[in-house]
This record gives sequence, C-alpha cells and structure tokens, in this order.
Amino acid sequence: MVSPSFNTHSFSMNQRLLVLDNANSTKALGRSTYRVGVTAPPSGNFAPTGHYLLYVVHKEIPSSGIWVRMQR
Repeated sequence: MVSPSFNTHSFSMNQRLLVLDNANSTKALGRSTYRVGVTAPPSGNFAPTGHYLLYVVHKEIPSSGIWVRMQR
C-alpha cells in the first residue's frame, strides 16, 4: 500500500509505504484471477484513515494499483 503524497514548497509530504502480510490466503479464481487476503496494519498509527494505492507484487512484478480507503 502506498499513501499518496502531497506537495508543498517543492517537498513531497506524507509519503508512506506499507508492506502487508498475505497470511497465506491466496486462492485461484480463474486462470489469471486470484483472491488474496492480507492482514491490515495493527493501528491507525501505521495507516491513518485515508486513501491508498494497493498493489500486489508477484515475482517482483507489481500489478496495476487500485484505490482503497482505510477507515476505523
């Protein structure tokens, strides 16, 4: 998960990268479609409420990102 940054005075602020544990819950749904379960960050200190780009990385190749919203 990547938190989108915002720019102010030529600096990118609020950059955050979170690597989630997949908890060994990957299931094939089709030939190239999978369902992947992940463990959410333990608290809002690690992932504050907001939007994140979520990527799945397999063999060092990232998927297209999708927007997700973390909330309490």
